[in-house]
Amino acid sequence: MSEKEDIIQEENSSTESDSGSSNGSDNRFNNIVGLLAFMAFLTIPYIYNSHLTDRKYRKSEKIKSELNELRSEFITLKSEIVGENKQSDIARKLEGTGIEALTESPIDLNGKPKN
Repeated sequence: MSEKEDIIQEENSSTESDSGSSNGSDNRFNNIVGLLAFMAFLTIPYIYNSHLTDRKYRKSEKIKSELNELRSEFITLKSEIVGENKQSDIARKLEGTGIEALTESPIDLNGKPKN
């Protein structure tokens, strides 16, 4: 009887292994689908982060160009103001008002003459 039981057990184990292989392929398919879903889930924040970084970079470049433009405008205005504050330019502007440029050196209020 033990021979018959061994044969029956072998048949049962062979049918279980056949049905187990179909469960194994289903399990493998589920693992692959799960992996793909996980990868898709990670891709969304990655793409969002990439777009966010690009947007910040473009904004930074825009601010840099505005800064350079304002700096050049500042330098231009400063050179114009410095040029207009020369004594000869001021004397020319004040010609019609009756105000004349000093020909003598200013007086020191502390009483010490300037050499």
